[in-house]
Amino acid sequence: MIRQPIAAFAMRAAASIVMIGLVLGTSPVSVSAADRDQKPPTAPVLSVSDAGSTYVSLSWTASTDDQPYIFYQVFVNGIPSVFAGSNRSATVTGLTPGTTYVFTIKARDNGINWSPPSNAVTLTTDAVDPNDTTPPTTPANLNDVDGGCGETWLSWTQSTDNVDPQLAIRYEIYVNGVFRPESTVFGRGSTVAFAVVEGANTFQVFAIDGAGNASTPASVTLNITGLCQ
Repeated sequence: MIRQPIAAFAMRAAASIVMIGLVLGTSPVSVSAADRDQKPPTAPVLSVSDAGSTYVSLSWTASTDDQPYIFYQVFVNGIPSVFAGSNRSATVTGLTPGTTYVFTIKARDNGINWSPPSNAVTLTTDAVDPNDTTPPTTPANLNDVDGGCGETWLSWTQSTDNVDPQLAIRYEIYVNGVFRPESTVFGRGSTVAFAVVEGANTFQVFAIDGAGNASTPASVTLNITGLCQ
């Protein structure tokens, strides 16, 4: 059997596609760079709506674009932080007390066109109040669901604090007394934690405020029958 050169075969295949298009009354379609949406959204205007020792809440004006869908990304000191989706507000948590940060926002459309950065807002987080020695309340109604392979879905009623709002409260998870930093969350009442041994695993949730005061823990024990490798 004589094998035809690949290049010659490809040329004939392309010619056949063009011929089919002519027969059907159509033409091959290609999208060039000029056809794609290349117009970026306008820059939003950023402002601070609230701030504390470990968090800053931001809001901004809507960007405009020739397409209907616009999304927003928060940058802290030039590094991507919170992705806000189509929302025009976001809270950055886990900040260090008494530290200066620079916040900006960029808008993005469906064509992956980024706006110029917003105005830069420079803010120094509050220093820790040395008189704040009151811990948050203990997380209530701790519930656990076995997700399989040692994965455990934890949920609880959020704590309250005498100084910090709920969005600024940090929740740290311990499993059989071992701190699991990957399960830490801010300002919400759910996370995923992983068992450390076969059998009984005790999950503890501590609420911690901006001054570092920790609540008494909420605890729940779950019997894990199998850890996946």
